[in-house]
Amino acid sequence: MHIQNYMEEMVNREIDSVLSLSNSGCSCEQCRTDIAAWVLNRMPAIYVVSDNGRTYSKLKEFDYQLKAELTVRIVEASNIVAKNPRH
Repeated sequence: MHIQNYMEEMVNREIDSVLSLSNSGCSCEQCRTDIAAWVLNRMPAIYVVSDNGRTYSKLKEFDYQLKAELTVRIVEASNIVAKNPRH
């Protein structure tokens, strides 16, 4: 296994969830990538290098504070990207 930022997976899953509930903005691949980049630059990285580390990191998905912060950041990013789409 190579080094991986588990936060990327969390962000991408949460983007799917938030955008499916929201009618604001575009959900094309370019906008989704811009949203993910904006959010990842503002959230702490969660690096893993083993399956054990990956399993441990999955537990962070049950941290309600982290999940709430992630959702807020995605909504903020979605609004910013919607006002300034790159397509």
